[in-house]
Amino acid sequence: MVSSQFLRRICAKADYEYQSHERLASGARSSTYLVETSDEQIVLKKGNVEYDVEQEFSMLDTVDGLAPRPIQWGNHRFPWILMEYVTGEHPSDFDENFADRMASFYTELHDTTRTSKPTYRYEEMMRKNVLNRYTKNRGDLPDQLSSQWDVVFDSAGSALKPFTRDDRVVIHSDPNPDNILFGENTCLVDWEHARFDIPEWDIAMFLNKYEFM
Repeated sequence: MVSSQFLRRICAKADYEYQSHERLASGARSSTYLVETSDEQIVLKKGNVEYDVEQEFSMLDTVDGLAPRPIQWGNHRFPWILMEYVTGEHPSDFDENFADRMASFYTELHDTTRTSKPTYRYEEMMRKNVLNRYTKNRGDLPDQLSSQWDVVFDSAGSALKPFTRDDRVVIHSDPNPDNILFGENTCLVDWEHARFDIPEWDIAMFLNKYEFM
């Protein structure tokens, strides 16, 4: 649990006047808190020594509009991030509409963050294993999945080319319902496992998580 004194000091660093706070969630490496300030509600994420605060802040800053806007971060004894408070509903029906919205999210995420990163030898084996499963199961997807997923598959389809390609995108890696918010737009929270990698990782993790594969 964080103290009011700690939060008052952190808020002051970002020019906010602290008023109160409550815990939102706790995980193995971090906890999040809803913080009331005189201006707006914001979120504090406070981690333990294993939490890579700089990495998550960088990912949040990269995926503008698809995640909470990062405000400030620090790493004095314990890492922390202040970020925008995003409202929305967590999904409860994992149907075609859910798959549709997530397909659109992944398409935008992967298309807007595509970049070129060095390829290392061990990555070629990892990629080959993912793609073998990806291509093997694609034809077994249930009929209720919208054709919108064709867009996602086509977006990621360049990975089916020779394994030496250098394209990378930001992947979220943790599509649990608690991390998904449906509002006017689709927003994902908890980007501490995000990284630059091949888009198939995101697709495979999502399809496996919701038993679409």
